[in-house]
Amino acid sequence: MRSVKIVILIALILLLPKVVFAKPIKIFMVQSYSEIDLCGVPQLRGAMDTLKRAGFNKNNAVFYTFFMRTKTLYTTRKQMDRIADKAYNQIISVKPDIVFLFDDNAFRELAPKLINTHCIVVFSGINVLPEDYNKTLHFIDKNRYPIANITGVYEKLHVEDSIKFVQTVLNKKGNVTIISSADRVGKIITKQIQFELNGTPFANMYKVIWVKTTEEYKRALENINDDNSTMAYILNTQSLTDNNTKKIGMPTAIPIALQIAKKPDIIINSTYCKFGLFGGVALNFYAMGSQAAEMAIKILQHVSVKDIRIEDAEKTNIVINAARAEYLKIKIPISILNSINEIY
Repeated sequence: MRSVKIVILIALILLLPKVVFAKPIKIFMVQSYSEIDLCGVPQLRGAMDTLKRAGFNKNNAVFYTFFMRTKTLYTTRKQMDRIADKAYNQIISVKPDIVFLFDDNAFRELAPKLINTHCIVVFSGINVLPEDYNKTLHFIDKNRYPIANITGVYEKLHVEDSIKFVQTVLNKKGNVTIISSADRVGKIITKQIQFELNGTPFANMYKVIWVKTTEEYKRALENINDDNSTMAYILNTQSLTDNNTKKIGMPTAIPIALQIAKKPDIIINSTYCKFGLFGGVALNFYAMGSQAAEMAIKILQHVSVKDIRIEDAEKTNIVINAARAEYLKIKIPISILNSINEIY
């Protein structure tokens, strides 16, 4: 009798509907630079925070992060290729649902490997125009709608607005000097600055000083101090070689500028202002990462990636560093103070 009951119980269990446990969403984030980079880290934090606020947490999602360190450690093309291969192998092993590619080096190295694969790619912070990448990748149409599995956010720098802001604060006009490192990222961003200034009143009012070492960088800052035609300067020293052949980035370059430069520093990143440079109209990198995450959330909610058009980074902040303004003896008019979003 007991054996009959057991058989009946087993039969009932087999007839019950099967419980399906949903697999966790796998999200893989590749950052071009390091864990302290002033451009990359705010984007990554913005994306992570936005995803978590939308309900993607340790209960239903697994996050993976990979830092390529292409400004300070893996700086040559061969080194970048090798570290990108390592990132790609991890991606293939994990089989993520979404891959975030932050900044150009990650996109340039990994997008060609990931196009038309099982995972969706969302980029953030590329400085090369999507149309330029499209010449070889063929991932968007003429209206920037994806025709493959890639979408994301283009990093518009708003340089013209930033120069106008500094002109208004100083109540004078003058030329702008761009100090740029001659590494790949420095060249990309400088080209973008030039692209944004073409066709504006500032098209013929700037010059570029290229530097490779910290000594060249220091001399460039001193030359700006002595150049009466220069009203202000833009700092874009992404990777420099110091006396010990070690690569340094903006976190180390900014304190050097604060010691030497006597002209206002026009920022292209609000974080640069937080670290001591004067200010301007700056792209909010945290918001850009958040914007990319919002696109990924739509995809995870079953919106087709081909319906999610590539966007320009939207949010800018008017920011100044009060200590730097005081050091440079710049008095901010009350009318301008009322329009500033953040004062550091």
